[in-house]
Amino acid sequence: MLNEVLAGRYRITDLLGSGGMGQVWSAQDVRMRRDVAVKVVHPQHGTATDEETRARFEREVQLAGRLAHQNIVTVHDWGEVQVDDRRTTLFLVMELVRGDSLHRLLKGAAPTPWPLAVGWAAQIAQALEAAHGQSVVHRDIKPANVLLTGEGAVKVLDFGVAKFMGETLNARDLTVTGAPLGSPMYMSPEQAEGARQIDHRSDLYSLGCLLYHAVTGRPPFTSDVQWAVLRMQMQDTPTAPATHVEGLPAALDDLVLNLLAKRPEDRPADAAAVHDSLTTILADQAVTLSGGQFPDLARLGHDGSVAGRILGKARERWQRTEAESRARHEEATLAITTARAEADRLLAEARERAERRYADAAARADRLVGAAEEAAARSLADAESVNEQRTRAAEAQAAAMVDEAAHEVDTHRALAERIVSDARSEAARIVADARTEARRITAEAPRITVEAPWIADAAPRITGGAALPAPVSTPAEAPAGDSAAGQTDARAGSRFDVVRQGYDTGQVDLYFHAAENALATAETLLAQLEQYIVDTWLREARTTQSAIHLIAIQHKVVMGRIADAYDAADRGEFPSNTAPTPAASQMFATVPSGYHRRRVDRHLKQLGADQHRTGARISALRQLLESIRPRPELPQP
Repeated sequence: MLNEVLAGRYRITDLLGSGGMGQVWSAQDVRMRRDVAVKVVHPQHGTATDEETRARFEREVQLAGRLAHQNIVTVHDWGEVQVDDRRTTLFLVMELVRGDSLHRLLKGAAPTPWPLAVGWAAQIAQALEAAHGQSVVHRDIKPANVLLTGEGAVKVLDFGVAKFMGETLNARDLTVTGAPLGSPMYMSPEQAEGARQIDHRSDLYSLGCLLYHAVTGRPPFTSDVQWAVLRMQMQDTPTAPATHVEGLPAALDDLVLNLLAKRPEDRPADAAAVHDSLTTILADQAVTLSGGQFPDLARLGHDGSVAGRILGKARERWQRTEAESRARHEEATLAITTARAEADRLLAEARERAERRYADAAARADRLVGAAEEAAARSLADAESVNEQRTRAAEAQAAAMVDEAAHEVDTHRALAERIVSDARSEAARIVADARTEARRITAEAPRITVEAPWIADAAPRITGGAALPAPVSTPAEAPAGDSAAGQTDARAGSRFDVVRQGYDTGQVDLYFHAAENALATAETLLAQLEQYIVDTWLREARTTQSAIHLIAIQHKVVMGRIADAYDAADRGEFPSNTAPTPAASQMFATVPSGYHRRRVDRHLKQLGADQHRTGARISALRQLLESIRPRPELPQP
């Protein structure tokens, strides 16, 4: 046929290939001055003298000619040609595509990089979506019917031809004695069973076979006997692609197995759903690779395709969002750190002033008591040489001076306590301002709650109902950017390594910020309870006649009792009201990129042990407070 002009218009220039259906030639359209491809149907399939065959061919070519899509080889024309002196057959004129077929690219046994295979499959799915929308089912999706251009674009050919061939063979009963129509390794179960009525889901099964071949280097079912392959297509379950190739995304593994479902109703609904799943897999992985590496690997960006541009924009948006989030986090951390430093400085200054005034008041009280004792001694000595009346007057004067000294001590202690309270109020106000600023910066951060019921239970019995700082973190009270949270976030960010598969960083940071703040609040409460026991013990000691000379001894005694209570709590003799800490896997989601899970688990276990120990110590001090004799009247909650 070389140099022959078909239909007075198409000059044959070169043989491109041949197969069971016929031969494909390159030709020049002398009327339109363009290169085209001509497929000449084998005479046994398309004898032009059969009017019914010619009508079916014309109908299918016209349907295929209406498919105008970037991933479909365009059909231009059809006609009849005499192949020898006795027989006339049909030919099809279509767009000439310069490139290689996937059959040649997949001929080796090496698997294709999965992003590249997914890029091919996504473009084939787009072609099937366009064809199925026009009620055209391909029926023979296989690597040999998919062309790949030098720019990375995929072109699907032979739309309509497979259906025409199938109807012709069935009409002539040629499938009974000859080879089955199509490629058994990519044929759907319903086609293998010989069903005459199939729909678009048959093409999706064939696409699953092609994608399986691309990512693993082999079709799902293989055998030297075609009928054995057909039986496996109808009956056997394929092994998962991930068993042959490491590093496949789980979503891709699931999608391929869904496409290879035996029943059509168990496969994805349509080609659009398959395309969405494939592009989602690419988008999920695109942000983990640097620069333009991923779109280049998936071969979606060379021809300026929409999918390539979408992936590029998605990565740019992700990088921009990540940079903005990091900047906001650093800003919030700096503001919180500054506020906490200022609050700590003011609290330290207030505590120092209070301690200095308390020391001055104690020294003055000691001087007054010493003077009173000396006056009392002198009065008693004088009373021995005078009379009983003067003796009583001296004793009354001594008692008045002792009362005055005790009143002076109480007055200065109240002044010191008021100074400490004012300092705490000022510190709380500064921390609240810091929390408000952090809440403004990180308002959109997720919330997490860590409850510490034993803190709320112990506080009223120590302070007489006065409010302590909130334990930590309800969604409305402690946003991710408050002062304590910022410190914990900063620590968490440097404490755990970020790996490819780990716990969600946002959830871990927020949980540890809340849990460590709750522990800090409990330790503060423990310190207040210890101070309260010391003050109560010494106040009771001062009511005795000789307590003035034994203040230091009594202080050592009560500190020894507190140390013994701590030892008993650490040995487990006092129960802790803290709830068991759940396992990290029950609280944190596992994401593609997050904190190292073993390190998070170890820190969570240590944090739970610290909470348990602090709760047990609080219980021990409460029991010690109840055992003080004579028992002080404690305020009730």
